[in-house]
Amino acid sequence: MLQELQSWWIGCRPDTDAFVREQTRKMQQSNGEQPEQQQGFFAKYWMYIVPAMLLFNVLTAVNAPQPAK
Repeated sequence: MLQELQSWWIGCRPDTDAFVREQTRKMQQSNGEQPEQQQGFFAKYWMYIVPAMLLFNVLTAVNAPQPAK
């Protein structure tokens, strides 16, 4: 009997994650906001990647060995 009660209690949980997601979506729509879209890595951090690449290219071009004549 105790086992049956425990299995009933474990299986009788509300799906709170789905409820919270749905309520958040409804609140954003009522405020006129667009739901946030997931961005890729480069879309998020391009402003850090591009200057680092440019700096790397400039520093390696300055120290490049000259061909012998």
